[in-house]
Amino acid sequence: MFRSVLARVASSRLAAVQPLCRRWYQAGPNSVRMGNVIDIKGEPQIVVSRDHGGTARGQAVIKLNLKHAVTGIKSTERFRNNDTLEVLLLVQNQYQYLYSDGDTAHLLNMQTYEELTMDINTLEGGKDKLPYLEDNMEVTVQSLEPEPGP
Repeated sequence: MFRSVLARVASSRLAAVQPLCRRWYQAGPNSVRMGNVIDIKGEPQIVVSRDHGGTARGQAVIKLNLKHAVTGIKSTERFRNNDTLEVLLLVQNQYQYLYSDGDTAHLLNMQTYEELTMDINTLEGGKDKLPYLEDNMEVTVQSLEPEPGP
């Protein structure tokens, strides 16, 4: 049975600051690991897999298979060894699933007792995995840490 459901949050408070997420550190394509979130062209991308290839001539090429952090669209990018990537801070919080009505799911943060409403399509698996959620089940919500500012 499923104990937790991974959800990608694009809540109203984070959607406004999505491009302004906190930069955690810069790394080369060889240092990026699966599960890291990197900034590609101003969009947060999750690293799904990494492949290192090279030819007899020229520089080695690192191919990253990526998944968009909010929309889930998959893509492939190629980098040279001397390129730098910005790794973003991804925060995981525990929530409690309360109920769903229509196309929204209602979750409760157990530390602050703040209720979060999110679109069912942002859940990993979407509407297909919704029947596996039970009332009061703990779920993990991943969100990009917004950059501190005014």
